[in-house]
Amino acid sequence: MSTRPETGIDRLIVTSNIFGETSNIASVLRGKEAWGACRVISLGGLIGIGRQPRECIAMARRSFSDILKGKFEFCLTRGSECAMSYSDRASLELTKLLLDDVTTGSDDISMTDYIEQLPIHLVENDYSFTYGSPLDPIHDILVPSDHRNHEKMREVFDNVGRICFCGGSHAAGVFAMEQHGKDFSFTELSSRSPSFNMAPSMKYICSVGSVGARLDGSPRGFVMVDKRESILRFFCIDDDHVQHQMAYVSL
Repeated sequence: MSTRPETGIDRLIVTSNIFGETSNIASVLRGKEAWGACRVISLGGLIGIGRQPRECIAMARRSFSDILKGKFEFCLTRGSECAMSYSDRASLELTKLLLDDVTTGSDDISMTDYIEQLPIHLVENDYSFTYGSPLDPIHDILVPSDHRNHEKMREVFDNVGRICFCGGSHAAGVFAMEQHGKDFSFTELSSRSPSFNMAPSMKYICSVGSVGARLDGSPRGFVMVDKRESILRFFCIDDDHVQHQMAYVSL
């Protein structure tokens, strides 16, 4: 786990599931340029599926402030500990071949060693960031229906400060703990439901969605955070065109 004090930077992008395609990073960076975000945090899934893992790692190291380890990165170095589908294992083996004996350049370590040392959790005061859930950053992925599992959600929120950003699910939205843990809700972030307000006293978990294309039809995008104005903006990616939908939040 990586822990650091507040950086003083008010604007940031939180993104997940780049899926080994530099065009997906380019979409994030266009959003950053348009909005003026100062930091980009990758929650995991930087590589995998796509055929540009080397290029994505190099590009992200130049452009992102923080890169966390997701399930694919974890399984790349510890495959025996992962339960994966046949297609995921095929993607894993291809990525290993593409990264074989390649160094990162600046510090001359292999890319697989670089991936191995990535943190799985980042904490900055009452903001936290991870790929899966606060319970298990790698293997436990929060999905929208989890808000009905009150026992699980109470345990999850016990590990949340003010807000936690998660990247494993492809469904973008916000979990909220209501009535002091007696109830929980999930609000979708998409072009169909672009905005919502949240009470200052509540805890949240924000699922930032997926930048890479998904077969299930989930909207592609990422989340922008303005800490000073207490605003979350969900940017939907439609091919090469980035359209933003705003969700107003009182954090």
